[in-house]
Amino acid sequence: MKQIVVWPGTVLEENQHQDFRNWVKKELGGEVGTIEQVTTLPTPGEPGTGGRKDIFFTVVEGTNMSAFAVKRMGVGMRWWEDVLGNGDEDIYPESIKEKYVASW
Repeated sequence: MKQIVVWPGTVLEENQHQDFRNWVKKELGGEVGTIEQVTTLPTPGEPGTGGRKDIFFTVVEGTNMSAFAVKRMGVGMRWWEDVLGNGDEDIYPESIKEKYVASW
C-alpha cells in the first residue's frame, strides 16, 4: 500500500524532485514515489483565499511508516486521509480529488 502525503504551502519545481526525494530519505526516512504540485482553490465562503501551492506525494512500501509518521509532523506534512477527514478536500480541484481518492 502506498501512503499519500500532502505538504501544504510548499513549492517544488520539476528540477527539484530528486533533491526532494533525497531530503525525505535522509531527514524523514521515507522513500518518495510520485510527486505532484497542486494549486489550491478558494476556501468556500472565505474570499481572498486559494492559490497556495501544495505538494502531493506518495511514500512507498519499504518505508518505516511509524518513524516517518512522527517526523513528517514536524515539517507540517499531512496524510491525505486526514485532509479528507477534516473536510479540507474542498480546496483541491475535482480532478485531484478524483485521482487521489481513487488511490486511497
